[in-house]
Amino acid sequence: MNSPVQPAALIEKVYAFVALTFLVGVFYPILFDIEGTDLSTQLGEGNFGFQLFSGIIYIIAAVILLGHQRQVLEICSNNRLLLLFVLLILASSSWAELPTTSLRRSLALLGTTILAIYLAIRFPPDQFLKLLAMAMMVLAVESLCLALWVPKIGVHPDYGWFAGAWRGALGFKNDFGRYIVLAALVFWILSHRPNLNRFLYLGFFALSVFLIIKSQSRSAWVVFGCLVMLYAYLSYLQNRKKAVVVQVLVTIGLSATFV
Repeated sequence: MNSPVQPAALIEKVYAFVALTFLVGVFYPILFDIEGTDLSTQLGEGNFGFQLFSGIIYIIAAVILLGHQRQVLEICSNNRLLLLFVLLILASSSWAELPTTSLRRSLALLGTTILAIYLAIRFPPDQFLKLLAMAMMVLAVESLCLALWVPKIGVHPDYGWFAGAWRGALGFKNDFGRYIVLAALVFWILSHRPNLNRFLYLGFFALSVFLIIKSQSRSAWVVFGCLVMLYAYLSYLQNRKKAVVVQVLVTIGLSATFV
């Protein structure tokens, strides 16, 4: 029999799920005026609600990590170049043309890095993927509902360069397409794992493909097409038991979703 989930572990999973839904943009329609000013402009100018919410999430992660200092030091020592990169970005705010904006974004990167370390320490890869999939499911359903029933938020206006393109909860079609490509990748990976939710993941994969098409984001189309070809190549290599090469190419594929 499976042991019952402890309350502390359940609370931590809920926190991680909320943090991931925040990171993938589920709360953007609440925090930002998606109908008005461009979202990137609002992010650049700073948004109190967004900063407060993200600050709470990052502080909670930092507090939890205080009890795992040895593991944090181990991760930092194994990723020195990444740590130096983050420190360089923090230092760059001292000579930036807009130091306040640069510092705010640098601190956001630091907070995101802290959250990433927390997730890496507290959740095994399979469990993390399932939490991320749940967050992506919320984003996909929310974006579909906004596009169908609140098009002034979920769809670009019927004028200008992007007329009719779906932007979901993220305010801009290219951002929407990029995140949904990542969602499709996560759903596809989990649908090929032995679990009871295989058909659920396949259904959300199909929904993700539909949303990618409706986003009219050419960059998302290209990345998704590359991932499809990459998957076919990985399947070929896996049959030949090229495990190391497979891992390297999967990493490249994941990185490509953020280009």
